[in-house]
Amino acid sequence: MKHDRVELWIAVAIVFIAAISFWVARSYEPFTAGLGRQRDDVYFENIAFHLARGEGVMLDFTNEEWRRPFDEANQAGENNWILAQRVRGITTSRSPGFPLLMAAVYQVAGRNWVAVRVVNVAILAVALTLLVRVVVRYFGWGIGGLALLTLLGDAFVLQTASQLMTESLATAVTCFLFVAVVELTAREESGGAETREHKRQRLWPWLGVGLLYGFGILVRANLNAWLALICVGLGAIVLGRLWRRIPLGPLLVPAVAFGLGVALIAAPWWIRNCVLTRAFGPSGTSGTFSLAGAYCDKAFSNGGNWDEETVLGSQQRSLQRPGFLSHSLPEQEFLMAEDSRQMARDWVAKNLEKLPVLALKRAQSHLGFYGHPEWLMFLNGLLIFGAVIGCIASRQSFGWWIAVVIGMSVLTTMLTWSHYGRYSIPIRPLIHVGSAIGTFAFWRFVLGLSPKR
Repeated sequence: MKHDRVELWIAVAIVFIAAISFWVARSYEPFTAGLGRQRDDVYFENIAFHLARGEGVMLDFTNEEWRRPFDEANQAGENNWILAQRVRGITTSRSPGFPLLMAAVYQVAGRNWVAVRVVNVAILAVALTLLVRVVVRYFGWGIGGLALLTLLGDAFVLQTASQLMTESLATAVTCFLFVAVVELTAREESGGAETREHKRQRLWPWLGVGLLYGFGILVRANLNAWLALICVGLGAIVLGRLWRRIPLGPLLVPAVAFGLGVALIAAPWWIRNCVLTRAFGPSGTSGTFSLAGAYCDKAFSNGGNWDEETVLGSQQRSLQRPGFLSHSLPEQEFLMAEDSRQMARDWVAKNLEKLPVLALKRAQSHLGFYGHPEWLMFLNGLLIFGAVIGCIASRQSFGWWIAVVIGMSVLTTMLTWSHYGRYSIPIRPLIHVGSAIGTFAFWRFVLGLSPKR
């Protein structure tokens, strides 16, 4: 078919590269920018530096070679907070997926932040191109072209390629996973009888999806929460099939293959974190660090958004405990996380009646309806309204998968915390796709009600 021509999709990828580069150049963090604007980017880069040297997932702010570029670019004192850090040791506080990518770039191009940003652009462009391609395959160029155009204008998503953070890579992984699952489920919906050969053919692709999801867990810890929701959903489906006496084989083969793939990648990371912290904390301490800022008065009064000042106060309280600094860095991180968790528990115990409202505020902020200009929130509202229609009107399981991904993202945010919509960036391309489908469905419905002339 014409829309499967390789040259066409190379051209679409180039368009995405140009658009991402345009938004990066206009952002406050262009290709040649230093680090520190996001704060967490410094920690990710420090881990990447040591990974590239074969030293494992660790932090060491005392390394003179690592400190040199920050010292040289400190004319106005903007890097004082970085140079004042003295943290050193193996860490469980950051996910290693993005630092692993950065370390791979360093092996080829040296410690080059521009090169990392270029790789970010390329990966994100390929992911978005594949997403548009699968939309065109199922719905044609009208809907695929509209999704392409609206995506090209989403600076919120595209400019993350300039940040040495996890958002850009997480967006790409989400797109890759969505495309793979849609293609596999469509193939199975059109498949024939369940034979041994058919089972074998299904095993390897779903194993690959599991491997990719496992890497996604290493990129963004919140995919652990998504995995829990997936397990709950699978359990409900299994019970439903047993109740209706439907064979489990067609479901169990992909489920087991997917679970095995996830475990092959993520289980070593889970086990490592539990061993280092000497407690049950498979996803590390990055999430629990922030609980105090998620469940507090300031978060409630600020649209449910995570409050950094409260988290820093929790960490300072931990540092003042007698003997705290005698522990290893992973143990210190775990103790800080426990203190943060206890502060959150105390607040919850005193404010149970506020929890439903807090959860709704988080969902509102997560979907882009807090802390942004009114005109932008209006456009965002149209986009999400279109996505809801698209999920309902979509053919086969396409809309179902869009709804599942968006639903998991919103639900986990309601249970954890939001930050002015930043954590919704990986799902925004799917919102654009759903909105394009919904826009066409809406106008078909409206024109269908119009009187004939």
